[in-house]
Amino acid sequence: MRRIVYFLKILLPPVQVMDCLNNINISGNTLHSTQLAEGLMEERLHGELIDCTIHLRGSNKTFPCHKSIIAASSSFLEQLVSNTAETSNEKNPLDIPPDIMKKLLDYIYTGEMHVPVHLLMSAAKASNLLGIDELTQSCIKEGEANIKPENVLSMLTFLKLQHGLNLSDYRFEGKCK
Repeated sequence: MRRIVYFLKILLPPVQVMDCLNNINISGNTLHSTQLAEGLMEERLHGELIDCTIHLRGSNKTFPCHKSIIAASSSFLEQLVSNTAETSNEKNPLDIPPDIMKKLLDYIYTGEMHVPVHLLMSAAKASNLLGIDELTQSCIKEGEANIKPENVLSMLTFLKLQHGLNLSDYRFEGKCK
C-alpha cells in the first residue's frame, strides 16, 4: 500500500492522491436496477430459483415467486412467508382473484402494473389487503381520475368498505365522463 501511495504522490498532484485514496461512490445506474428487475421477473415467469408458492382461495391457480422479493414488498407478505417453514400458503390461501394477483406480482417485481380501468378498484382492494400502500393509493388516484358510468359502482363500494364513507352524503353529479 505504501508503494502505491508513494507512486501516486510522484505521478499525481496531492489533491488527486486524496481523491484516489477515498472511497468512490458509484450509483445512479438505473440500467442495473432495470436489468435486475427484468432478470427476477424472468426467473419468476420461468419458475427458476423459486422458493415460494402463493395459493388463492377458490382457485387452483398458483403463483411461484421468491420469498425475499415478496417479503420486501409488504409486511403482510413478509409475515405470510416467514412465519412458517413451509414454502406455500396452501393452508391459508389469499382471497384475491387470480388475474389481480398476477398483476400485483408484476407490480412487486417491476414497479409497474397495467390494469384495465374496470379492475382498478379490485387491484386497490387486493393491494390494500396485502399492505402495498403506495399501489393502493395509486389505484385510487387513477380510479378517481377515470370515473365512468361503468366503474363508478365498484369505486364507490370500495371507498365505502375501506373508508366507512356513507355514500348517501355525497353527490357525484358531473364526475362521470
